[in-house]
Amino acid sequence: MIKIGVDWGKTNIRIAASDDSGKIHAFQKLETQLLPETWELFLHFLEQLISKFLISGKIEWRNIAQIVAGVAGVRTHFEPCDAKIFGVPIVIDNDVMMIAKTIPLKNAILCYAGTGAITIFPRNGNLHVFGGEGQFLGDPGSGYHLGQSIVRTALRRFALTEKSSPTLKKLYQILNAESPNEILLRILEAENQIRAIAGFVQKVGWEFIDERSILEVVDAWQQVIEQFEEESVILAGGIFTAGNRICKLLQKRLPQREFSILQIEPAKLFTAYDFSAKKHQIPIDKILKKINA
Repeated sequence: MIKIGVDWGKTNIRIAASDDSGKIHAFQKLETQLLPETWELFLHFLEQLISKFLISGKIEWRNIAQIVAGVAGVRTHFEPCDAKIFGVPIVIDNDVMMIAKTIPLKNAILCYAGTGAITIFPRNGNLHVFGGEGQFLGDPGSGYHLGQSIVRTALRRFALTEKSSPTLKKLYQILNAESPNEILLRILEAENQIRAIAGFVQKVGWEFIDERSILEVVDAWQQVIEQFEEESVILAGGIFTAGNRICKLLQKRLPQREFSILQIEPAKLFTAYDFSAKKHQIPIDKILKKINA
């Protein structure tokens, strides 16, 4: 039987299908066009998304055993739930909470830095959320926060020197702009400003991101981690998986903590977890990799 995993983030949607042995049969990545605000809309879009995915992967609905979906916005816009699509059981929760459930998280905190930033921590047998309030409160340590810093630093450096830094030149290229004012105009014109700003991290490239912006992210996560007593810290999300320097700086600053990084796509991780048996098919050393400073 086939298990489906869906990682529905604010910037991208990833969907995977694996069999009982854990072998991945299909994988797809799409840009997030919207975050549905009601269950009815979400289940409608999810049904369409999975149906198209199964057709492209030549997989039939009758061969699907379960669907596990981690979705940005769950727990803030609407509550988690168990449902069915075409008779197939589906478990739906917040995207980061679902990672914590499927690792599963024990005696550690999970720090997630994607478009947004959120920490999951265990207390009294339950998982709790720290942060994740959204961009209107700054979302320090997130891809959105780093994207803001990239643009702000490049523009202010130009204001002081009247010289275009390599980062500013990359922004001109990405946004088809010829001046700092045009950069701001392109951002304001973007259909999804949050995704556009967070996307600068990947589009500009880590080699063009200045040290100040990187240290802002490290400072933000150090402050978060120091709120907790747990010695084990699991890092996940695009900012950590791509920004290896950020991970190493955190390990160097907090040597008493043991840092690991999630080394498998969440959508693939979700396919390997059997919710009925509450058991993972993938060995923990294949899921997490220790970080050495």
